[in-house]
Amino acid sequence: MLRFTIAAIPFVPLLLKSLRNMQILFRGLELGIWVSVAYLAQAMGLVTAGAGRASFISALTVIIVPFLDGLIGAEVPAHTWFGAFLSLFGVIMLELSGSPPCVSRIIYMDRLVIF
Repeated sequence: MLRFTIAAIPFVPLLLKSLRNMQILFRGLELGIWVSVAYLAQAMGLVTAGAGRASFISALTVIIVPFLDGLIGAEVPAHTWFGAFLSLFGVIMLELSGSPPCVSRIIYMDRLVIF
């Protein structure tokens, strides 16, 4: 929380300026909700995967963003697709490396819960 608070400090003047425009405020709120959901999903994924694997899979935004841009009709350059497919190839190599899935164990005060 401290990290995000410190990162937000330089943007306070812009926030105060944008409070007059409700459209910007609602779009910022929507973006904040999506980012929060993404961080929550990433944290939940760390329960079942190692940190290295989870961070690499999180880098799949390299693949997802051009794909979504293409779906909404934006022109995606060929070198962007090339980079996205290289990233996809890297994820495939990582996932098919033969290592068994990591299952975390969380121990509560009175019982062991396995996810």
